[in-house]
Amino acid sequence: MRESRIAFLPTLDRDPATLKLGHQLAEASLRQAQWVFMEHLSTKIPDRREQRALLNRTREYCEQEGALSTVRRSEGGGLLDGLVLDTFAVADDRVRKRRLRELYRNPVHFAEVTLAMIALFACFLRGDFYIRGVAINGIRAVDDRPGG
Repeated sequence: MRESRIAFLPTLDRDPATLKLGHQLAEASLRQAQWVFMEHLSTKIPDRREQRALLNRTREYCEQEGALSTVRRSEGGGLLDGLVLDTFAVADDRVRKRRLRELYRNPVHFAEVTLAMIALFACFLRGDFYIRGVAINGIRAVDDRPGG
């Protein structure tokens, strides 16, 4: 196993057991996301042209500087900007569950999110990667765009 620094909790990233656990979690999450993506694509979005467009759109978003490595507000206007704050980091449990149901009910957006998760987990496995805006004391948006 190649050593990687899973630094979403920077205060713990020097501990060998935490590093190993983080690597194993990223590996398992990557495999699960790949399975979910392929299953979802084949059952919910069978049209090859639509699949190709979705792949290209998501790839273009992920290639933007900071797209995967920064928590962004939805006002940024990017394909998945605001997703973490507006869907996953919602304090109210009922609101978070409702937003997750809404995400799952939108097959194209769900596939875009799942594909981005695959890219994110792959980044963690590559090595020295962390997400700006995620800390042990919470999640916040980081305005990393010019003029922002």
